[in-house]
Amino acid sequence: MRLYEYAIRRLILMVFVLFGLSVLIFYLTRGLLPPNFAISAYITPFMMGGNAVLTLPMLIYQQVNASFNVNFAAALGVVLLAVSLLVVVAYNRVLALLSGDGEL
Repeated sequence: MRLYEYAIRRLILMVFVLFGLSVLIFYLTRGLLPPNFAISAYITPFMMGGNAVLTLPMLIYQQVNASFNVNFAAALGVVLLAVSLLVVVAYNRVLALLSGDGEL
C-alpha cells in the first residue's frame, strides 16, 4: 500500500468517526448542542458590543490574558460549566415530560 492510499483511508475513517461522534452528541443532547456552543462564543458578543458587553466567556478570557488571574478564570469556567450542565439537564427533563416518557 502506498503512502497516499494509507493517508486517504485514514482521512475517510476520521471523517466517519467524527460524523458518528457528532450525531451521537446531537442525539444525547436532543438538539441543544448548537445553542450550547453560543454560551462559549467570543466573537459574537465582541462584534455586537465591543468591550461594553461583558459576558462570562469574555470575562474568563480577560482574566487569563489581561489580568493573569488564572485561579479566578478557572473558577468562572467551573461556574460556566455548571450552568451549562444544569440547562442541558433541565432541557432533557422538560422534553421527556412533554413527550410522555417521564424518564430520561
